Amino acid sequence: MNLELFCCSGGMTEGFKRAGIRFHVAIDADPDGCDSHERNVGLRPIRIDVRDLIRMARAGWRPDGAVDLVVADPPCAMWSRAGKRGGTADDRCTLEATAELIGILRPRAYLIGNIPGLDDGVNLPVVQRVIGGLARHGYCTADFARLDAADFGVPQHRVRPFWFGHRGVRG
Repeated sequence: MNLELFCCSGGMTEGFKRAGIRFHVAIDADPDGCDSHERNVGLRPIRIDVRDLIRMARAGWRPDGAVDLVVADPPCAMWSRAGKRGGTADDRCTLEATAELIGILRPRAYLIGNIPGLDDGVNLPVVQRVIGGLARHGYCTADFARLDAADFGVPQHRVRPFWFGHRGVRG
């Protein structure tokens, strides 16, 4: 089973679809994002805040079947170079919640995307603690790339950082 968190209007979903990967469950808390996703992709996301999903997972909820892939694009305003850069102190920050949910669900692999800013040196301690911290759950956390959407057929330059992790053979 593949799960997408913070699916918004479906841009990431479409890219994965073109690569032959389908999401079985999509989640987003924003009603407008859910409406857009359903119109663009044809799949109605479950409207829930990831923090509520964590509370459910802590209480024992699990999706049907093993989770193969979690793709997450958590809200990024708190990391934006154009904003106040409140980071994890910003109430809207769900990066830590994303990592916790990955640790609970234990997918074979995860991909976390965000905006330029999270990958800046000033935020490196957060990235190391939160995303790098997934290593304690058995994930290889060393894979990082900055990708430009224009290199994948999008008619604009949009460089974004991505962190990929996967469990070891015995994970």
